[in-house]
Amino acid sequence: MIEYRPAQPRTFADVQAQIVQKLTMDKAIELARQDGEAKLARLRKGETADVAWSTGVMAFTPKCSRPATTSRPTWQSGSAN
Repeated sequence: MIEYRPAQPRTFADVQAQIVQKLTMDKAIELARQDGEAKLARLRKGETADVAWSTGVMAFTPKCSRPATTSRPTWQSGSAN
């Protein structure tokens, strides 16, 4: 360690973009959920819901490197666990 600096609160200017991004994403998720629930309710009633159905498989890239089926990390080195 070259120099120790104690943790300090970040300024609003430093985190403003992250806050805006988080709030925008939260609102988009909520609106998408509401829209999906409304369309599902119409479909269950036998009405049309203006839904574009996809026949392909959606791609999903997880943000972590371990499989979702295990609770332990997958080690990349050659050493034993």
